[in-house]
Amino acid sequence: IDWYIAPILNPDGFVFTRTEDRLWRKNRRPFPGVSNPESHDPCYGVDLNRNFPGAGFGEYDYHHCANNFMGDYAESEPETKAVVNTINKFKENIKIYISFHSYGGYWLTSWAHTTDLPQNY
Repeated sequence: IDWYIAPILNPDGFVFTRTEDRLWRKNRRPFPGVSNPESHDPCYGVDLNRNFPGAGFGEYDYHHCANNFMGDYAESEPETKAVVNTINKFKENIKIYISFHSYGGYWLTSWAHTTDLPQNY
């Protein structure tokens, strides 16, 4: 059995949670020229959990300032692309993929876009 462990996939976002906003969930990619319509502050970050190809990954937003902004397109972020490339490299040997998040104390099943349990639950 081989284990592939990535202790942190969002280093700049993690640092920001420790220094500025404990519940920050995105990376810190800047979007020059894009600002919050209410505060006029610059917009930062993509919710990396919603930047993967596939299902909608729960609720998401198309505005760059939204906490759940999914990115301009799937795998637009280097962090997401690195995870996808690693999974694709080892996909014949991967039996399970588990990702832990610290934003909330939830255990989510399936794609978390429905309350229905998966068929193999």
